Amino acid sequence: MSQLTVAKDRAIITLIVGVEPIQGSRMGLIEQQAVDRAFRAGLLEGDSEAARGLREDSSLGAGELLIMSTKRLAGLDDPQSAYETGRVLRLVAKLFDRARAPSVVSEQFRDNLSAAIMTHHMRKTRRSWKVEDTIEMFIEMYERILTPAGDELDLIRRYLQDRCRKPAANADGHDGKSGRSQGWGFGRLRAA
Repeated sequence: MSQLTVAKDRAIITLIVGVEPIQGSRMGLIEQQAVDRAFRAGLLEGDSEAARGLREDSSLGAGELLIMSTKRLAGLDDPQSAYETGRVLRLVAKLFDRARAPSVVSEQFRDNLSAAIMTHHMRKTRRSWKVEDTIEMFIEMYERILTPAGDELDLIRRYLQDRCRKPAANADGHDGKSGRSQGWGFGRLRAA
């Protein structure tokens, strides 16, 4: 790419967004696809303790279905954080569904999360959005809307933190059931 083309691109971005892009912050197409696939893998991966078959508790709520249609969240730039953010977003939607909240509540949380991630990215902090940021955003909203009792916020925070992590693997890197590696290789990301 010529210096003139790069300078033109920077000028256009500055004109449209109003912020000059961070030098060296451009993520390549392959890296961005890996992040997007990791997000989708986290979002679509079923809960390991979920009921199977035709039992009532295995059905998906309206909010969860809506959240599962999300393709990507712009501003995510780390595959592991993207995976965990996808997992916690689906868990939050499940919590809303269990509370019998309309699907628009899950949609609004997703939209607010998307805006927060983009704002974080545009602030040029050079720190990736982490799953802890998503959890704290949910806890803050929960505390504002409801009046939590005692240690309720800590219980919810712990529940989300425990459930959003990648499933544990054995010392040899396999999950023990399927014999497949549970690493962050592209094989796991392609399934999303």
